[in-house]
Amino acid sequence: MSQESLGSYVMTRRKASSLKQSDLANALGYTSQAISKFESGESQIALEVLPKLANLLSLSLDDLLTHNPNPEPLRAKNPDFSLTQVKANLIALRANALLSQEQE
Repeated sequence: MSQESLGSYVMTRRKASSLKQSDLANALGYTSQAISKFESGESQIALEVLPKLANLLSLSLDDLLTHNPNPEPLRAKNPDFSLTQVKANLIALRANALLSQEQE
């Protein structure tokens, strides 16, 4: 994983895709100012937006989160965020590792 911030990586990939901040803002339901603050590191973006952001930048979610400087072409769209799936995965992880909720 690179030392580059997620916002900075998104800005680099956005520009490489010839997208404007307003393009991301409109597609994600944010303002251009919010995207600017995210790219500059002044704010964070919501977790549930990451799959859609990755799709807009033609990245896998893995490449987005690891800031891959040489991502492979996106083969299939990233699935939408599912809180139900996140909960199920955490429960399974906790059960597999024999962790209590507090230990998790």
